[in-house]
Amino acid sequence: MKHIKHLHYIFLSLTVLWMIVIFTFSAQNGETSSGISAVIADFITSIFIPDLEEYDIARQQDILDTLTFFIRKAAHFTEYALLGVFVFMTAITFIWKKLITDSVSEYSAIFHSTRLKCCICSLAFSCLYAISDELHQGFVADRTPAVRDVFIDTCGAFAGILLICYMLSLYLKRKLAKKHPLL
Repeated sequence: MKHIKHLHYIFLSLTVLWMIVIFTFSAQNGETSSGISAVIADFITSIFIPDLEEYDIARQQDILDTLTFFIRKAAHFTEYALLGVFVFMTAITFIWKKLITDSVSEYSAIFHSTRLKCCICSLAFSCLYAISDELHQGFVADRTPAVRDVFIDTCGAFAGILLICYMLSLYLKRKLAKKHPLL
């Protein structure tokens, strides 16, 4: 597992890159951001509601507005789920890189003893970034900061962190089982 040292830099780079992606999305003015959501909403309705044009105009607009709202919130959740994964992996590989060994059991022991700290730190970092992201939107034309979005972002980060924690636990458990079949 000597490649751990390099993994830290890879995940750190992915974290910074993803933060730039989030910042770039937040820097789009309201019209551009809404336009992207509208294109996705049109695509989804063309598949699931192909006869949308047969509805009255008010009903069409209501459907598109509702769908656009959910698309925007799902985008918030998803982009922060990925941020949570990248931040957590950066944190855990930073700890692992201090232990350059081929022993899966040592990595497993360190993971289990430090994962809660890494989860809390990763979630706090993601939440702070979500707050700064919403504040940033306050300076962008036709965009407004929303506490609801910070909550959605933080929930997304939490879901990503839980998912990666679970996946790493399974991975280490399987690696240990291969090395020590009686465990």
